[in-house]
Amino acid sequence: TLRVLLPGAVNAGASREEIAEIIYQMHGYCGWLGSLDAMAVFREVFPVEGTK
Repeated sequence: TLRVLLPGAVNAGASREEIAEIIYQMHGYCGWLGSLDAMAVFREVFPVEGTK
C-alpha cells in the first residue's frame, strides 16, 4: 500500500516535496478524490512538524 511505498521512495532518494508534487499531479490521472486520499496518507506517514 501507499503507507509502505512512501518511506521506500524516500529511502530511494525522493524528497518529501517531490512525493507531494507527484501526488498533486495525480489528480489528472485518477481524479481529485484519489489524489486527496493519497495526500491524506502522505500526511499520515509524514506529519507536519508541530502537529500531532
